[in-house]
Amino acid sequence: KCWSTDPDRRPTLDHILKELEKLLVEPTIEFITNNTNQIITQSELYPSEDDYLNEFEYDRCIECENTIDSLILNDIPLNELSFRIKKSLPQSLDGFTSISTEQHKIIKPIELTNGNLVIECPVHSSLSANDTHEGSKEFTHMRYTACTSKPDTFKQENFTLRQSECIPKRQTELFILITINDENEILLSSTLHGIIENITYFCFLTESPTWDKDGWEKVVICIISDRNKINKRTLSYLKALGVYQDGIARSKVNNKTVRAHIYEYTTQMSIKCSKNFVDKKRIISAQMLFCLKEKNKGKIGSHKWFFNAFCPILSPKIFVLIKVGGVKPVDESIYHLWKVFSNDQVAGTCGKLLVNNRGWTKLLNPIAGALVFENKISNIINKPFESIFGYISSLSKDFSAYRYSAFQNITNDTEDASNNNILAKNDYLANNNAICFELISKHKFSWILQYENSSQAEVDVPNNFA
Repeated sequence: KCWSTDPDRRPTLDHILKELEKLLVEPTIEFITNNTNQIITQSELYPSEDDYLNEFEYDRCIECENTIDSLILNDIPLNELSFRIKKSLPQSLDGFTSISTEQHKIIKPIELTNGNLVIECPVHSSLSANDTHEGSKEFTHMRYTACTSKPDTFKQENFTLRQSECIPKRQTELFILITINDENEILLSSTLHGIIENITYFCFLTESPTWDKDGWEKVVICIISDRNKINKRTLSYLKALGVYQDGIARSKVNNKTVRAHIYEYTTQMSIKCSKNFVDKKRIISAQMLFCLKEKNKGKIGSHKWFFNAFCPILSPKIFVLIKVGGVKPVDESIYHLWKVFSNDQVAGTCGKLLVNNRGWTKLLNPIAGALVFENKISNIINKPFESIFGYISSLSKDFSAYRYSAFQNITNDTEDASNNNILAKNDYLANNNAICFELISKHKFSWILQYENSSQAEVDVPNNFA
């Protein structure tokens, strides 16, 4: 466009409004998957600042510039994850009336991956600014999978995870499970920040035969929650990390109900939140898997997805269970848990839980003080004493690790052997005592359980007793 001061060459007001109307159209891509339509907005799949800004790169006279800027340019907020132009102008601005627009739909077929809906969604450029891995989508795209299978048939129905598709295929040394309900972003960020600091320590073990500068490729963080229970601020926190995006989840694929929404992304950002500040910094890469369950089955359902769906795909050597609720692994704590498994007989271990320095006044409450005292006695007397005999009656639910191979093919002799997989039994998953006993009594194996005092995690003083 020519925006000179010559009146004959300047566009009319009608022409300006028509051009703006074209810019206000938000195209929608309608994905046709067999007989089911999957509708996803283009701005959610392909967010790009350049597409938004380059439309206005031309020379303009001062008068026209003021007119256009007052209409729309300076009033459009740039959202961090989605650069979406407003659908209409304000109702009245400098005498100009608003323009009503209709959505323009672009129908584009998308091919299902082995009959399943898998979408690679670009993330904001700031999240992948330090990406040095050319040609890899794990830093530039968040992968969404609409899972229609049950946890037990996840692999059989051709669902998979990113790590299994890497060339060469990555061996998962540590698979870390974080189960959350309605915890806020402060509690989750504290736990995640501690885990990422531990992953950074693994990457500096250059003389180790297992770990090196690319040690992050051997660690996967799995976060599982119920969709109807998760805190909205927690979702916003995960969105800032690039692990989650709004508006792309589907409820049905080929007339099959989606049971879980799986988001995968390798983040290079760590955000630690508190009531007073937000600390955001770039860190070593961390592979993250976020699973939103449709059915509210709590911790039992989360464990089923972890053990029956994800573990058979990744085949981790060690898995770590961490409860979000103020549990923060301190420096090198996960390393000390992992090191215990250098003894081939160890099937499980747990670390020491420390009450952090904040909130000591809560101990004036006799019930809170009794809970902390019981935890201290367990760490000082009970678990070390039981560890001498190779059997700990109950490993900590908040911070423990297990050898995955020891969990496989555990049977209960009192029941039918055709239906006795411990990973599929709700009562066993809910009862740590039963799990510990089944591990050390496994037929033809001599597994032991150990307590590792060097591995420590901070916990908050309890403020409720529900």
